[in-house]
Amino acid sequence: MKTDMNMLAMRFAVVRFMPHIQTREFSNVGIILICPNTGFFDYKLEIEYQRLSCFFRYFDASVFKQALISFSDELDRIKSSLEKHSYKKPETLRALLDHLARPRDAIICTSDIGVTTGSSEQEELDHLFGYYIGHGLK
Repeated sequence: MKTDMNMLAMRFAVVRFMPHIQTREFSNVGIILICPNTGFFDYKLEIEYQRLSCFFRYFDASVFKQALISFSDELDRIKSSLEKHSYKKPETLRALLDHLARPRDAIICTSDIGVTTGSSEQEELDHLFGYYIGHGLK
């Protein structure tokens, strides 16, 4: 049994696909996770439109894919920039996630920030992705 002393405090935001901003309908398509104390920043996105096509039947899949690719490119740029710095300040990572999770009317947006704990950042990222995107099926 793991004790709380081995647990890491992490923050996350759920990435959402919202093709019809006026109705505010969305589908969860990814997770962004940070661990301020360790400098961890990573994300995981679902790029397959097939799961969403039943819910958003009349939406062009190519628009979804291009929007998600653009968002992924931005997250990759951020991740690469963070990896170039040997020390990542906790307040910088918190501010970065706050910026990514700010409210916006866009086809790809995020939820409010959540807090979680786990013994491994990557395991927690996978767990959250399975829960929010895979509906706990994994």
